[in-house]
Amino acid sequence: MNELQWIVPIIGILFSAFSIFLFLFRLQRKKQVQVIMSIITQELIDCSCTYFSNTHTISCISDKYEYSFKMVFMPSGSELIITNETYWCINTNLSGWKRSTKPDLVDGVTTFLAKKPSRQIPMKRIAILTPSAHNITRYLNESDVEIVKPGDIAYGVYFLRVQDLADFLAKLERK
Repeated sequence: MNELQWIVPIIGILFSAFSIFLFLFRLQRKKQVQVIMSIITQELIDCSCTYFSNTHTISCISDKYEYSFKMVFMPSGSELIITNETYWCINTNLSGWKRSTKPDLVDGVTTFLAKKPSRQIPMKRIAILTPSAHNITRYLNESDVEIVKPGDIAYGVYFLRVQDLADFLAKLERK
């Protein structure tokens, strides 16, 4: 019977630790969203913006453009690999990754790309990698890849690290 007396406290401690981890994880995500919304509202002054938490997207409408932002939450030191228009995967093992590695796909890409403009103005699609990414790599074909730099378009989407967002939006609005 003494052995069973240890199980309940251990389960309680594990549950408490998991609850604290989950709380801190959600708090970190909320802060990342607040930082991104702050950058967007500072750079796109005359925009009305809406955040959709279920898809981690932000829609903004200005006089010139309709913006659709997709937040891609990346573990530190990882890279985003874009193999085609809808297949974006997060690589957390930079040195050990192989083409046969099981991909960690970004959720909601198809929905993000399917969004149509609500007005008759051009739409700019922007994927924001937060907090950062080691590399953003795009496959050109079976064997060739290129590094996507801030301001480059891949399959109709601008891919940016969060630290490049303010400068990019400022340049885009000046055009």
